[in-house]
Amino acid sequence: MRVRAACWSVAIIGSAALAALIVPWWLQPVFRTHDESVRHVLQQRGVAFRGLGFTQSYEEYQTLRVYSASITVELVDGRQVHGWIGCENRDRDCFLELRAVGIVGQRLPDITPRRALPWLGALRRRWEALGAALGPAP
Repeated sequence: MRVRAACWSVAIIGSAALAALIVPWWLQPVFRTHDESVRHVLQQRGVAFRGLGFTQSYEEYQTLRVYSASITVELVDGRQVHGWIGCENRDRDCFLELRAVGIVGQRLPDITPRRALPWLGALRRRWEALGAALGPAP
């Protein structure tokens, strides 16, 4: 009887430890576009903005390995600031230059090509709602 209880205890503890390692990895933000990654960085840096736009020249658009684009950010006070993003490997190794708001060479999150599981988005939204309902940590 004690051996069975010990086996169950080990199984439960092992499952909990595995879940503790895997769940945070699954709940990391996933960025599908450069727009999403730039918005994330602007929010992290506390830049209040209304809109975000990208433009590319023909030459920029034709390059498959290197990605670069001009970026225009409309701030909440109505000003527009201009900068650019550059990626050395299309969707990876990207950085943001937006000097008017103090962002110089800011590393951007990589674009994730994999598809997220449908239930994972719902789980992430519920997790964020729970965090918002609980309020800031003491």
